[in-house]
Amino acid sequence: MQKYSPALVVSLWVMALAFAGTTAALRNYRVSLQSEFADEAELRVAALQDSLDEKLLILQSMHSLYTIFDGKPQPQFRSFRTTF
Repeated sequence: MQKYSPALVVSLWVMALAFAGTTAALRNYRVSLQSEFADEAELRVAALQDSLDEKLLILQSMHSLYTIFDGKPQPQFRSFRTTF
């Protein structure tokens, strides 16, 4: 058994280093993937917020026009409404 001890120790060290390297690489990949996901999610949230803000502005404008005309559709209101 003693003649195999150095080879066994070296083999165990190589396996331990390979395991540690693989674990570190996987951790790095996971962090990178999470970062990419978070960045993409931020972009989509910003785009969605911009779109919703635009739609809200249109609805507020239509409400203002409707209020100005006392709830009676006017030609100006109809033309405004059909553009959106």
